[in-house]
Amino acid sequence: MQFRPANNSQFFPKTELSASNRLRAHSTADILGNTFTNYFDTQPLNPEDYSLLSASDWVATSLLNAETGENFTSWGEFFGPHPYNGDQFTSTVRAP
Repeated sequence: MQFRPANNSQFFPKTELSASNRLRAHSTADILGNTFTNYFDTQPLNPEDYSLLSASDWVATSLLNAETGENFTSWGEFFGPHPYNGDQFTSTVRAP
C-alpha cells in the first residue's frame, strides 16, 4: 500500500483554500521594501537575480494582493500600513 498525503480538498471539497500572510509594518521594513522593490523594478536583472528577488517579501511588485488577486503596483500600495489590534501591518498577500 502506498501512502499519499491528503490535501485540504479531500477534507473541505467545497472550500476555496487561502494561504495568506502579512508583515509587521515598521520603519526598517519600509526602508528595505522601498529599496528592494525600486531596484527590482528599475534595474536590468540577470535570470538568477530575477529569480532570487522575485521570491523576496521585500519586492512588493512580485507579490499577489489578497483583496484584488493582482500583483501590487508599488511598495507603498503593499506597505500600508494597516492598523490591527494596536499594531501596524502590511496589506495581506496570498499565494498564487
